[in-house]
Amino acid sequence: MEKPLKNLRIALNISQQEMAENLGCNIRTYRGYEYETRGLSPEILLLLNKKFNVNINWLITGTGNMFINSKENTLEKQNDTLVNKKISTLGLRLSEIQEKNNYQNKDMAELLGIYEYEYIGLKQGKKTPTLEILNNLKKYFKISVDWLLYGD
Repeated sequence: MEKPLKNLRIALNISQQEMAENLGCNIRTYRGYEYETRGLSPEILLLLNKKFNVNINWLITGTGNMFINSKENTLEKQNDTLVNKKISTLGLRLSEIQEKNNYQNKDMAELLGIYEYEYIGLKQGKKTPTLEILNNLKKYFKISVDWLLYGD
């Protein structure tokens, strides 16, 4: 399977150490992100977007271009001061999906391949979604990652 963060780093022609420094983390943490043993938080996704103009949708789903083309007027998220607040309301959107499909917490957790307490943490904003969780939500419920993260 493709490792989008590794592909991004190679496209930027920088080392793992340099990428870790750009993200404000140690090399071990960064390697966890790159090898997908550690989930990317919304804050890291936004940092990648702001520092390198990375298309978050590409990073999460593999669709679209790696970088945002400013000529396409796609910098709205980058300049939106409410992005962090919108991401923090992910739990509301999870509850909406859950109610619409008449699922219990345990059903949602099972579908996403996580423990029920982890799902509850996502809904309460205490846990950040991994790329795998976002992709599973997108796949199972036919919703966009932008809507999941930002409500747009």
